[in-house]
Amino acid sequence: MKNLKSSVSLCLLVFAIFLTTTAFAGNPSLKDLSPQQSLNKRVLSLLDKPELADHGIKKETVTIEFTLNENNRIELSEIDTESEYLKNYLNRCLQKEKAFVEGLEKDKTHSLTLRFVSE
Repeated sequence: MKNLKSSVSLCLLVFAIFLTTTAFAGNPSLKDLSPQQSLNKRVLSLLDKPELADHGIKKETVTIEFTLNENNRIELSEIDTESEYLKNYLNRCLQKEKAFVEGLEKDKTHSLTLRFVSE
């Protein structure tokens, strides 16, 4: 019985190591990215799929400007678009969201251009 428990534990450990290495093998590590690239990736991960077609948007390029406050939360300062829907969408998805990235200066203004295309 003890050998069976040891074998099961060993198999689970090997399986967990396999899953961990497989999960990270195909994805570039955040350590391989610059702090700005890591921040951009984090911001993009906060965005859902907007309902562009429902709001008559076929293609739109939006530039956002923001800072990270002392709590590493996004504070949007500008959303450059004529679409009220996209302004509200970006505000809802990004404002005050946590975005800690090591190596970035706090209170520095960051700019990111986003391209939205309706399916």
